Amino acid sequence: MESLRIALNLANTELVTGHDPGGSPTGPAPEMARRVAAAVDRSPVWVEYALPSEIVAAAHRDEWDICFIAADPARADVMKFTEPWTRLEVCFAAPANVDLEGFDLATGRIACLDGGAYTLWLERHMPSAVLVRCASFAESVSAAIEGRADVVLGVRQFFADLDLVVSGNTVTTVEQAIGVNLTLNDGLSSQVMSFIRAEASPSSAVPPTDR
Repeated sequence: MESLRIALNLANTELVTGHDPGGSPTGPAPEMARRVAAAVDRSPVWVEYALPSEIVAAAHRDEWDICFIAADPARADVMKFTEPWTRLEVCFAAPANVDLEGFDLATGRIACLDGGAYTLWLERHMPSAVLVRCASFAESVSAAIEGRADVVLGVRQFFADLDLVVSGNTVTTVEQAIGVNLTLNDGLSSQVMSFIRAEASPSSAVPPTDR
């Protein structure tokens, strides 16, 4: 059986929750990936990346066939997207000493993941926002706690176990899709697109996981 190289974003711990004793990835994204591979009669080969920006960069080097990543226009030059298979809410959070509800988007400092889908969204929709770009979600949380930023932006579930005040308002919703490398042959690409169109149910967010 031929292989299907599947890129996973390990930074999204709601969708890639870890690895089983045999070393295979676990979580909603790997589960969906296995379904896709079975549908196109391919054997899954996992290609793991620490950050979504690394997945985008690796597309140019032809390291993967499909990837699990948020659909965003800024990534469309190296991949085409299926319809979303799930959605994740994005919100602000802050230390207790910060007036989160009174936060001024025009002047406040927002810690965010550099290259993340919600950061790309901020760049387009709030171009005047002061962004404190961080190499990881954990670093963005530290930036807020240490006073290098006023608030942190992230997926709502990521804040579940943190000592932060989480806003009840949703800033945006990130559509999680499968990115299909533009180098993939058209026949296989169409099969992946058709499978997600028929099978995916993105009406609700991924439920919180035990972490």
